[in-house]
Amino acid sequence: MTTKALYFTYWTSITLFALMMATSGVLYLADPRFKERFTHLGLPSYLRVELAILKLFGAAILLLPFPRFLEEWAIVGFFIVLASACIAHLASGDGLKKAMAPALVAVILAIACLTLQYR
Repeated sequence: MTTKALYFTYWTSITLFALMMATSGVLYLADPRFKERFTHLGLPSYLRVELAILKLFGAAILLLPFPRFLEEWAIVGFFIVLASACIAHLASGDGLKKAMAPALVAVILAIACLTLQYR
């Protein structure tokens, strides 16, 4: 792949991922169905609010010019959140289909990580 293609791949994947995280952050706060989903997973409601705020901050860190170490920590945090979501779905009996959704989102972030040096 050329450097230009890798640059495009990075920005496409990181933008898509950040938009997905920002959208879920807004929905965590605005959509009452998410409160029920967190209860179903056995998670406290305050965690939903914390995750929403952190997802919005993390998405901004990925898209705006912040120091590199903040971007790296945001990526690590998102991987932890997505892995935890997979585990929570499996532990609550939701099945593999629902547990795979966060894993597939993590693949988009992994693509961005593989091309991070070309940003």
